[in-house]
Amino acid sequence: MTLLHVYRNFLPQHAPEILVHAVKHDYPRLIGATLPHLARAPFIPVMEKLPPSYIVPWVRFLFFKEEKFVIYVWPGSLS
Repeated sequence: MTLLHVYRNFLPQHAPEILVHAVKHDYPRLIGATLPHLARAPFIPVMEKLPPSYIVPWVRFLFFKEEKFVIYVWPGSLS
């Protein structure tokens, strides 16, 4: 059982915390799995939890999410 399978049950309720854990430990597939659950999350609370190096990708994700014709894939989330 992979880490992603373990966290799947907790994603809907704890997506921001799981995202922070995934970023901290460099789990790109887990990062990608949290994104659909954070699509409507408030911008500032999630951004405050992220390390500085992930703020720009988070802003890009939110910007492209608003543009219906563009799909942004978090780097490494498809591997």
